[in-house]
Amino acid sequence: MELLVGSISRAHRASRGALLAHVTPSDVYEAAVTVLMRLVVLLAAEERRLLPADDEFYAASYAVTSLRAQLEDERQRTTDDLLEKRSSAWNRLLALGRAVHGGIRHERLSLPAYGGSLFDPERFGFLDRVPVDDRTV
Repeated sequence: MELLVGSISRAHRASRGALLAHVTPSDVYEAAVTVLMRLVVLLAAEERRLLPADDEFYAASYAVTSLRAQLEDERQRTTDDLLEKRSSAWNRLLALGRAVHGGIRHERLSLPAYGGSLFDPERFGFLDRVPVDDRTV
């Protein structure tokens, strides 16, 4: 939680106050809690096979369960400094949230739209603009 809020705060300062200009500290906190709750739900859903964690494409492109291992492999091949400059893991989590909320209809992967407020991408739209680094995730 602390790492995520810290990353959001650094991004806000780097934007000279523009990123969160109309966002309250309470909204930032609630958004960070929501991100953590999303992770808990996604991990449980993947473990219970409620999401297609066994699908090769899903596992490589969306799954939370394989993300940590992929980041660890990347860290061993590069350095922490490079991971700090990348935001692919963050963007993957955002994409997975949008997929769970709105569904996926593609020849390689199909996922029903589950909807709900937890994964609603509009609820904390500012999260799409926050360049959280891969070390944070």
